[in-house]
Amino acid sequence: MAAGGPDPEGGPEGDPDPERGPEGGPDPEGEGNPEGDPDPEGEGGGSSSPPLPPPEKIPRCPLELGNRGCYYPPRSEGRRASPGQQRQKEIAMTIRIKDTTSALAYLDEQKETYPGDLHGDAFIVHYACVRCGGSGIYSHFHGNCWKCNGSGGRGVKQVSVVRFARNLRQKKTEQSRKARARRVERVANFCSFFRARRDLISVFRCEHSIVKEMLHKIARFGDLSDRQVALARKLHDEASATLEEVAKTSVPDNTRAEFTGCVVSTKERLTAYGLQYKMLVEVETSEGSFRVWGTIPGSILDQVEKGCSVTLTATLKRSENDESFGFFSRPAKATVVSP
Repeated sequence: MAAGGPDPEGGPEGDPDPERGPEGGPDPEGEGNPEGDPDPEGEGGGSSSPPLPPPEKIPRCPLELGNRGCYYPPRSEGRRASPGQQRQKEIAMTIRIKDTTSALAYLDEQKETYPGDLHGDAFIVHYACVRCGGSGIYSHFHGNCWKCNGSGGRGVKQVSVVRFARNLRQKKTEQSRKARARRVERVANFCSFFRARRDLISVFRCEHSIVKEMLHKIARFGDLSDRQVALARKLHDEASATLEEVAKTSVPDNTRAEFTGCVVSTKERLTAYGLQYKMLVEVETSEGSFRVWGTIPGSILDQVEKGCSVTLTATLKRSENDESFGFFSRPAKATVVSP
């Protein structure tokens, strides 16, 4: 933040926040940390690990996690303020609340709803019992409300505009300070975990939804159980195996050709023409692989089983929904290459 600029987290006059260090970063210990960077491992300035940034510059991907967005802020933090909202907040925090005019300007800048009707330098607030809503009766079964003793608790009070605005600013400042401390703590947990378990950095780059949920747990609690780590490794291995599959290629369309492939599965179908036997064949070529579905020729019906290789000549037709899938018809010269 530039010198002399408004401090959205500071006091009413833009003074430095007493919870922050001299350089604007959080100082959880209050001393001995002039750069304002938390040291979650307690190693001090002699640690070789890179220090954490100030909370207003929290990275999406801390340390060696790369640029794929592996840090997902916990859901309880919600969305961060947009640049326009942040600018509006900074403007509101620079307003000095010293009279009714400045207090109303602050409330209007924050787009806060007035607690009651404005009369002079005070709000006229009408209130009622919070349990019965002012009716004096909790329910027809329970009878009178015990909180207001059946009176409804209705009344009118005056609230100073200046006091209301100052209390609101103090409340918002405290909420922002706590949210900032939460973010710093969770990023510190996140970084400490991966400093100690650097072998898991590549594992948690997996885009699986369960792995992403585990990142929330790491940021919140700072650790995972052995079973959770084992599950993350398993999901990462499965995702890696999927990426390493043979590249798909398109099926030749409206072409009669001879091909050799592996039988992936077989199926019996009862149709209007009687019982038919189908098979799914995966054909590998120099450009990749494709799958075709069709009727098992009668000459090799007794020999075909899952996992065997077959060679046949048939007419190929490409699927409209998937170029790497098609159908074969009018099979001929079919032989089983290997059982």
